[in-house]
Order: sequence, then structure tokens, then C-alpha cells
Amino acid sequence: MAYRFIAARSSSLVRWRLVIKRCVRLLLVAALLGSAGAHLAVLQTFAWAKMTADFSRGDTMGRSVQKALDGRHPCGLCLTLKRASQNGASLETAAPGGRLELSSPSSAPRPARTEIAWALPVPSAFHQERVLPPDSPPPKEIHS
Repeated sequence: MAYRFIAARSSSLVRWRLVIKRCVRLLLVAALLGSAGAHLAVLQTFAWAKMTADFSRGDTMGRSVQKALDGRHPCGLCLTLKRASQNGASLETAAPGGRLELSSPSSAPRPARTEIAWALPVPSAFHQERVLPPDSPPPKEIHS
């Protein structure tokens, strides 16, 4: 009876580990795609789909797809995405005022240097051991 409880508990732990492992992988992939700018491509695809749906209300499906993809009839989202891709969206969103400014370590302000004198007492036994010369090695045995 106790074995069934332990086996059921260990199998549920294994399942939770798999769930956590998959969530971590998903977050890593999302972070990688976000840093590469894939979110702009996803939003552009959404904008094209929305434009195609809007244009298809008054025109054929072929003409509405052509209008959505030709670039001569951009929507507000398309214009925003174009500006974001030209300005470097990953850097622009990191700093609220515009682009992220990075400075080199040589131009960064450094804290003032202060000298601290450490007055630590040195034990006399330790000091004497350091001053005395090392013991001579023991004589080697001579076998005849």
C-alpha cells in the first residue's frame, strides 16, 4: 500500500519536472525570438491578415491580398512597425526616452579612491615562524 503512494507521488513529481522544463524552454525560446526582433514579424503578419480582411469587404480576395502586400496601402500598424524596425525596436523599447546609450568603461565615472590603513596585530608566534629559516632536511640514509 505504501509503495503505491510513493510510486504515485514520484510519477507526479516527474510530470511536474517535465512541465517546468517545458515552460523554461518556452520562455527561453520566447526571449531569443524577442531579442532577434521576431515579434515585429508576428505583428506584421497580423497587420497583413487584418488588412486583407478589411480589403476583402469591398473587393475580391485576390485583389485584397494584393493590396495588403503591395506596400502602397499601409495601415497604421504597418507604419508603426516600419518606424520601429528602422529605429531598432529592441533598443528603443529598452530606454523610455529613445535609444539606449551605452558608454565605454573608460568614460564612465569612477568612485573616488580612498586609502584605508589596516592596523592588524600580528601574533608573535606567527611572526617568528616566518622570520626563522626553514629546517634543514633530515640526513639521507646510506645503504652499503
